[in-house]
Amino acid sequence: MQRILSAIVALPLLIGALWQGGVVLQALGVLVYVLLVYEFLANVIGLPRNALVISAIAHLCLLSWCLSAGLSGIGSGLWLATIIQLCGLILFIEREEHQPFLELIVPGSLVGLIYPGALALPLVLASSRCDLVWAISWLLVVTIASDTFAYFFGKVIGGIKLAVRISPNKTVAGAIGGFVAAVGCGVAAFWYLCPLEQRDLGKAIALTVVAALLVQLGDLAESLLKRSYKTKDTGSFLP
Repeated sequence: MQRILSAIVALPLLIGALWQGGVVLQALGVLVYVLLVYEFLANVIGLPRNALVISAIAHLCLLSWCLSAGLSGIGSGLWLATIIQLCGLILFIEREEHQPFLELIVPGSLVGLIYPGALALPLVLASSRCDLVWAISWLLVVTIASDTFAYFFGKVIGGIKLAVRISPNKTVAGAIGGFVAAVGCGVAAFWYLCPLEQRDLGKAIALTVVAALLVQLGDLAESLLKRSYKTKDTGSFLP
């Protein structure tokens, strides 16, 4: 129920921000990025408070650097944030002798930099460009269609499990249904949303097939992370 309620609140905000574009959409992107970082580090990885503060500083530097440098600054920003993260953790561990430093804090902090940082920041940065808002909308259609129809077909048809050790509830039928639906909805969205001069059916199909595959692989990767850290959801605010 919490997932449904959060979707009811979040979707109108997202659609409104996409409609406005520019600063409004980028501000929403930054807010989502901040929430993603906090939820992932606090709820999934479960870092102690001092390590969370260090990670927050590293992410703030990464976000500031990338907002000023643009898409080309993600690589250098990630290096800067990694250095800040490691230096902070070295100082932290000198005071906290009993923390599982190598087993939990360092790997968890670095995964927390790469997962929300390197993967989410490109969308945040692209959101300020009017010529890319349609592409973000298209990607959201592919993602939502894949997730929704995979759940529907998995529940209705059931059958062979897809990856029991990673995500025991996912089925082959759900994966196929979600993929087909994502491709169908994605191609239609691509054709409808993209500028007239960029309309190309072959390009639409190729990009949507790749995106639909990556959405499912990303879902499995997230399930693997949750299982590794024994967490049911990737967040408490937005499950």
